[in-house]
Amino acid sequence: MAKKVAKKSTKKLKKGEVDLSSGYAKTRKSLIARLENWEDQRTWEEFYKTYWKLIYSVGIKAGLRQDEAFDTVQETILSIAKQSKKNLYDPNQGSFKTWLMNMTRWRINDQFRKRKKDTAMPGGGWDDERKTAVIDRFEDPKGDLLGRMWDVEWKKNIADMALTKVKGQVSPKQYQIFDYYVVKQWDAKKVQEHLGVSMAQVYLAKHRVGSVLKKELAKFDKDSEVWLARGVTGAMRAVKIVYREDFSDERTFEREFEGILKFEPISRGHPGLVHVLHVGRSDQEVSPFYYYVMELGDDAYSDEFNPVEYEPRTLRTDMKLANGSPLDTDFCIESGRLLAEALHHLHEKGLTHRDVKPSNVIFVDGAAKLADIGLVAAVDQRTFVGTEGFVPPEGPGSVSADLYGLGKVLYEMGTGMDRLQFPELPEDGPPEKQRKKWILLNRIICDICEPRITKREIVNAGELANTFLRLEQGKRQRKKVTAGVGLSMMICLVLAGVIGQVLLQHTWGEKVIEGRRIPLPIRYVTAKIATISDEKTVLAGVDAYDTENTWLSSTPLRLRNLIVGERLKLILKRKGYRDETIDEEITDDGTQSMFIPVTMKRFAPPIEGESWKDALGLEYAARGESHLSDTYVTAETWQKFLKAVGANESPVVFEYTEAGVPLKVVAVQEDRAKQYAEWLTNKCIKDGYLAEHSVNSLS
Repeated sequence: MAKKVAKKSTKKLKKGEVDLSSGYAKTRKSLIARLENWEDQRTWEEFYKTYWKLIYSVGIKAGLRQDEAFDTVQETILSIAKQSKKNLYDPNQGSFKTWLMNMTRWRINDQFRKRKKDTAMPGGGWDDERKTAVIDRFEDPKGDLLGRMWDVEWKKNIADMALTKVKGQVSPKQYQIFDYYVVKQWDAKKVQEHLGVSMAQVYLAKHRVGSVLKKELAKFDKDSEVWLARGVTGAMRAVKIVYREDFSDERTFEREFEGILKFEPISRGHPGLVHVLHVGRSDQEVSPFYYYVMELGDDAYSDEFNPVEYEPRTLRTDMKLANGSPLDTDFCIESGRLLAEALHHLHEKGLTHRDVKPSNVIFVDGAAKLADIGLVAAVDQRTFVGTEGFVPPEGPGSVSADLYGLGKVLYEMGTGMDRLQFPELPEDGPPEKQRKKWILLNRIICDICEPRITKREIVNAGELANTFLRLEQGKRQRKKVTAGVGLSMMICLVLAGVIGQVLLQHTWGEKVIEGRRIPLPIRYVTAKIATISDEKTVLAGVDAYDTENTWLSSTPLRLRNLIVGERLKLILKRKGYRDETIDEEITDDGTQSMFIPVTMKRFAPPIEGESWKDALGLEYAARGESHLSDTYVTAETWQKFLKAVGANESPVVFEYTEAGVPLKVVAVQEDRAKQYAEWLTNKCIKDGYLAEHSVNSLS
């Protein structure tokens, strides 16, 4: 029986060349075999996968053959592995990027030195120029050529790593469109025709995939600031390095350093703050920096620690794993108390955090702690920092601003929604068992996130922590109650006892718990007010006043942070129109906005001493206390009158020239003229050109 034998594809290679795929596999296998233990194998395999292409590409551009470039990759990684037994990364040697470049440079130079000594190297018939490194073949007037090569390849490598991560986060179709349109830079029309998609899909994929890519690139930038380190006892720590070159001026750099120095002893005095264990500084001439060593957070995705795969567990990673669902209410309350206690400790020492957000809340041994203390500063230091949506209207740098940020964090935790959607609530409520606590938690959030600072009842972190503690213990919030209100509450409780215990209703419209009404969380909307004329055309520039006659703005007008359930009362004014009053209940249809169109009615009565036009557009000159028209009634105007009164007659018409303009005017009997005057007077009153007291003024 004949057997089919699969033919093995072969590729003819030049001397000194290797196949990339097989070369990578062989080098990787050889490297792993030379590492000491399995833990290192897994760690350094990940490190290898991340950086091998970078080292290889730079080696090729420096003049190495492919086999020499692979040797450079292997020797570079092994050198780093050996150094890791002492210190994985020494900040005094500059940034990690520069350190890795120097490690690669030395190994490249080793290959060129080896080439000169190895007379038996394949390809010995090369000419002298091919044996010379690219970087040695011409003068480099701009400095370090390999350094510039490294910068280019470093950026490419980061982009490749980010794209690899992005590919797993978007649909294959969207990534394919993005690859053709953005990466390969095809024309949009060509992408549309090649993939059979609409132009809208092309632009949408560019926007969506591009947004994810930006986030991944930002992660790589941020990861380059914080490093893992192993202490002499073997304990893993986080080290943050802050370079002077990252600041626009010396003063800001020094201020941030002083903030860390102040925070260092304070951090170890409270369990709710990430402990800073050491602060150091290097004022070297090239790239001065300071650094601080912190306790390491829990791993977000694994109980087993792997330096390469490690990602700290933060509230942001917890919410990412929840995939848009609210976190457990008890967990939210406990975390709120821990973080409020930490802020209280910080505030008592005269410092504020200035950037409370989910990614800055890290977990150590399962407990939430405030991290990223690089923005910690003295209370009321008003330099604008922070993150959109977590900064209150009054700005950052105050005690109330930190509480506002914490409130928005808890809003995202408790609802699974974005802080910019506040105070909107999810369509589905919390589980029945958690509903009572959830409503009380939401009341606290709405209080500390109230846009108007004077309306907030909880004014410091200590009070907030106590409120959360009472909620954890199942106690009600303390409220100052007047005698009258107290009596009313007693009556309500008696009635509740007679009627029986009322369970929480399943509707979000009203909430009753154990016979006690729970007010809905405060909701805010933006009111959009537009004015139109009685001719149904847009009328802009109408002035809006409040009930105390204070001018607010002109239409079209937007009023923000209006409380749902209250009444909006405004007075709209414009010359030539009647004043209009708005008195409406503020409502929310789910869009957090309400639209109020207002029709402005014409009201332009004659004013003493000023010319005036009637409802037909005829002009009258001021004559003392009266107004007089010097023009005759035209045939066109008379026809409007006849049509309005339903008459069908033919008046005497004769031609008349006024100021060089030929006109057709009418001549009628006196009683008919009086009827016309009465009709025009009523029309001017109806259309807002005459007041009631001016009825007999047209004659």
